[in-house]
Amino acid sequence: MSRIAGALNALRSRGRKALIPYVTAGDPYADATPDIMHGLVAGGADIIELGVPFSDPIADGPVIQRATERALANGIALSDVIAMVRAFRATDAQTPVVLMGYLNPIERFGFERFATAAAAAGADGLLLVDCPIARLFVHLDEVPAEARLHRLAGLAGLEGEGRLLELGDHAVLAEPADIAATLRGTQVLGVLTRERSEILALNPKSP
Repeated sequence: MSRIAGALNALRSRGRKALIPYVTAGDPYADATPDIMHGLVAGGADIIELGVPFSDPIADGPVIQRATERALANGIALSDVIAMVRAFRATDAQTPVVLMGYLNPIERFGFERFATAAAAAGADGLLLVDCPIARLFVHLDEVPAEARLHRLAGLAGLEGEGRLLELGDHAVLAEPADIAATLRGTQVLGVLTRERSEILALNPKSP
């Protein structure tokens, strides 16, 4: 069982919701992130969402945008983020870590290379907020089974339940914890879990 599934199952058995705080890797200082992550766990975090700095964070608000700018000014690259996960894992083998970011840095790094390195460092999931469906198919085919991260894919700009059904038809969601959501700005329009019977159309009349 993966760390994400284990954490969610344990929370469910206690009737609790997950506390999943976000922090931008490399902000405010390049070497501060592992300590910040440990602090989040000490403060009650169940899962940590670690942001990968990107120059055009179009799905983020001004606070995260400024954090990203500071991290980039500190010279933080994707390889540094992976190293931060590895450093965190040296003393925390239990708390799940989900990397959140945009497709461009991962494509430049190489999707298979990224997935292999991130999984080896101890990352558990990947949240991409701007990944087109067709591109997601291509990348999934590139990743060997042993390097598969849980995919929590926010598919920005896609519309409603029909797109979610398209995801289901192509069997994108291969693992029990996988989730895809259609987004418009910060509004969730629909959610698809691994079972097609669990498709939820949220706010179907939203403009």
